Amino acid sequence: MTRKNKVYLMTITRYDPHLLLKIIHCRKYIWKVIALNMDIDESMKVEKILRTQGLRVEKINVRETFEEILSTTSSILEKLPENSVIMDLGVDLFTGIILYIASTIHYNKIFKIILIDDKNLEIIELPIVKPDFSLTSFQQNLLYNILEAPQIQAKTIRRYRNSIKVYRSIRKLEEKRLIHRKRYGKTFLLEPTPLAFILKALASLDSEDKTHQEIRFSTRKSQLKNLFS
Repeated sequence: MTRKNKVYLMTITRYDPHLLLKIIHCRKYIWKVIALNMDIDESMKVEKILRTQGLRVEKINVRETFEEILSTTSSILEKLPENSVIMDLGVDLFTGIILYIASTIHYNKIFKIILIDDKNLEIIELPIVKPDFSLTSFQQNLLYNILEAPQIQAKTIRRYRNSIKVYRSIRKLEEKRLIHRKRYGKTFLLEPTPLAFILKALASLDSEDKTHQEIRFSTRKSQLKNLFS
């Protein structure tokens, strides 16, 4: 692997000395590091450590709204060289979706996304192709609610139902097993599903009949162990 044919954008979602060491180990391949969706204090620690190693760091703090985080991430990806690879260390559901949406906007520059779940030793590769879908502001807000609030009050669901379009979209999400609703008293619990299923369902929020790219899995520990060798 050489820098001229692969440029990596690395994202990190929590302050973890072990993950920082991994980034520093392969810093010669890294174009920039994003401290994504982190508390301000944690992102400042990450920035201080990585900058001493000559790495460029961009901070996107957790206090920003979904739209702000998506917009900032998208503007960073817009500056990427062609044939770039995005690696997300310590992936969580929120950042996985943010990266996937932002990457489809700039599909001509990004070769693929590699999501690395260091706790479960799972690697998810997302090949990026020209998107044939778009997320409306409603869908973005709905996803934000699902991601940020496992418990959505019944009145919120009732407000969604006031719009036929909104209610149909919720039904689509349920049909595609993106969310499962259970009612306990006055609260609906939206049970989380694996990241891959949510990312796959994202591509079909506005379409029922289109074929989309498959997401490939590898849970072999040797791959994760040797990833930065």
